[in-house]
Amino acid sequence: MRISTRIFMMQKRYLKILIISCLLFTYGAVLAQNTMIYSDPDKEYKTGLELFEKEKYVVAQKHFQKAINAYGAQNNEFKANAEYYAALCAIELFNEDAEYMISKFIVEHPENTKVNAAYFHMGKFQYRQKKYHLA
Repeated sequence: MRISTRIFMMQKRYLKILIISCLLFTYGAVLAQNTMIYSDPDKEYKTGLELFEKEKYVVAQKHFQKAINAYGAQNNEFKANAEYYAALCAIELFNEDAEYMISKFIVEHPENTKVNAAYFHMGKFQYRQKKYHLA
């Protein structure tokens, strides 16, 4: 009986080691995946774009703002477009800073292909605000 008890104890020990190893491996894999999902600014931008197309402007603006912050000092097309769409969200929501945001986009990105659309949306916003002389 003593031998079978030892075998049982060894099996129990190996089972514990196996379970702990599996848990540690799984925990490491989860942490590794977490970084890419939550820090990818392009994903934030794309999610914001999907929400913008569904006219969910408040949530979309938050995603665009996260993307802008994540891009930081980089000056790339995605960041410029995120600024443009964040400004459009502000226009659609009638935010007080909407005109400032769209003007800032026009000044900072005069070469962007969305500048003409930005002028159009700024004029439309001013018209809706009854600022006819500015529109």
